[in-house]
Amino acid sequence: MQDELARTVAEWEQQLLLARSAIDGALETMRAFTSDLHRGSLADAARLQPQLGYDEATDTVTLGHRRLTLTGLENALLRLLWMSAPKPILQKAAAEALECKLGSIYTTVSILRKRLHAMSDGRDYIESVRGKGWALRLELCSRPR
Repeated sequence: MQDELARTVAEWEQQLLLARSAIDGALETMRAFTSDLHRGSLADAARLQPQLGYDEATDTVTLGHRRLTLTGLENALLRLLWMSAPKPILQKAAAEALECKLGSIYTTVSILRKRLHAMSDGRDYIESVRGKGWALRLELCSRPR
């Protein structure tokens, strides 16, 4: 009985040592990666951020691996932005397409920006096109379909 217990403890100890080795390797990789990131040696830092995605078939919006729950107007506005990408959606065209007042569009864009900003650690996925409307920042989106 005592020999069996000693073998079990030895096996667990070996598994813990292997796990610790893997964790130490992962930590070293993360330290090197963080150091490269701070030095600006990564060519495309945007790819490290969660990508905004839209699936036409299921009418779902994702941010990274998370599915977003949006209001009807937020979803419709994001769908318009997605379908017009890379061109901006004009302010009046958005109001007409969504059959609502321009003020509602401004409010919805503001709320949507804030939600995406908060969920992505500060990324701005929607940019203003001065005097025209809004467009998606394609470098932060998975490719429009």
